Amino acid sequence: LASVARDAKIQVEFDRDKVLSYRLLGFENRAIADEDFRDDTRDAGEVGAGQSSTALYEVTLDRSWDRGRGPIATATLRYRRPASERITETWASLHADDVERSFRDANPHFRLAVVAAEFAEVLRDSPFVEDRSMEELSYQADRVADELRRDADAEELADLIDTARRIRRR
Repeated sequence: LASVARDAKIQVEFDRDKVLSYRLLGFENRAIADEDFRDDTRDAGEVGAGQSSTALYEVTLDRSWDRGRGPIATATLRYRRPASERITETWASLHADDVERSFRDANPHFRLAVVAAEFAEVLRDSPFVEDRSMEELSYQADRVADELRRDADAEELADLIDTARRIRRR
């Protein structure tokens, strides 16, 4: 697999006037300090051709601000190009209009990623999902798999959750 990005790092900055709280799901073992983000001697992730990486944040928005004014967050990606060793940095902003108001209305691929993250949180007994049941996760995974026309990854996740649900009942 050919590497297309070496020492890839992403940093997400939230607007504190719009975001009351946030939490990165997973990646605890890959976190780097803010001051190390532009330190090119720090080892980071490698991305191969055709690969992608997803980071999910649980975010609580302040409902009192005007949805049309400025970004909620800015994500900055920094990586080294393997052929030239040149550092590249790019960024994108996330605005309120980019966020669905309802989980049900969100893109099914996004909902699949959320169900996978919640499943991981349930398996590790995270206090953040103590009110989430395997039955609810199983229902959500089946629903998303149906919407994605039985996509192989969605189907596999639904099967894994259903198996875990049956094991936990014993």
